[in-house]
Amino acid sequence: MQYKFDEFKQWFDNYTRQFKSDDEKIQRNFDLKILHTRKVYENAVVIAEALGLPEEDTFVAKVAALFHDVGRFEQFQQYNTFIDKHSVNHAELGLDILAREQLFESLPEDLSEKIVTAIEYHNKLEVPENMNYSLGFHARLLRDADKLDIFRVVTEYYEQQKSGDHNEAIVLGLPDDEGFTNAVISDIKNREIVKSQDLQTINDFKLLQAAWVFDINFSITMSLIKERKFIHLIFQSLPDYEDIALAQKIITDHMENHCKKEKNAVLF
Repeated sequence: MQYKFDEFKQWFDNYTRQFKSDDEKIQRNFDLKILHTRKVYENAVVIAEALGLPEEDTFVAKVAALFHDVGRFEQFQQYNTFIDKHSVNHAELGLDILAREQLFESLPEDLSEKIVTAIEYHNKLEVPENMNYSLGFHARLLRDADKLDIFRVVTEYYEQQKSGDHNEAIVLGLPDDEGFTNAVISDIKNREIVKSQDLQTINDFKLLQAAWVFDINFSITMSLIKERKFIHLIFQSLPDYEDIALAQKIITDHMENHCKKEKNAVLF
């Protein structure tokens, strides 16, 4: 399996090398997704090791992480955006590319099904509760690994914004207004995942990200979120409003409660 994974890694490197642009802003986003993929892969390995997963499941986690955003490159090349609703579902596009290349033909069917399902559900609002446990487990592991690195990407970007560095692709082209949407705060008060259709400002987008703690599936992920101070950094970049302060308390309390559990704990 290790040898096969190296082949997958080589294919990914060769494939992404095709996406080059003389436009610095475009190339910046290709590079961003290559780095993101590497970091998600690293996060998946950390989570798998903390959970003590057997070799076969660790292999599935690594391959799913490697290919979870492979559709992003053609998406950005064709549409100049990472916003799925303005272009194409990047998970579905990625699976079309992987099927076209027949990359999983040599894998046992159960392994390829886990990888494909994890990629398919990594960008959906949630994983269905009635999904087969093993399939849902790998979808949730990928979602945790992905969120961990998106936290890194956005918190670094919010810091860079202070010096005038802007990249609309990261914040989905949302306006940088002072306000926020009541529906977003309402979801947080209910300890629910914020719905993307409710986003109207960058502040809403930041609150959506902070509320991801309600959709974290493994205690090790929650501990890493706390250690890397992602929630603190997000709220540090938000305006000082009473509702936002309340949202911060709800989210921080939720995170702290789950961080008290053993690092190999499953939260779903």
